[in-house]
Amino acid sequence: MKVVQILPDLHGGGVERGTLEIAAGLVQAGHESIVISAGGRMVPQLEAEGSVM
Repeated sequence: MKVVQILPDLHGGGVERGTLEIAAGLVQAGHESIVISAGGRMVPQLEAEGSVM
């Protein structure tokens, strides 16, 4: 399954951390995780965990 999450940025905060947790869980379960945002300091972690930005 391909799942897309959309949010304004990935600079930090509760929503952003939740997005990373969901994205990592999706990848671990064998799904494709795509996150659409304007970027931010959490992007490297997101990509390291297997999601596409």
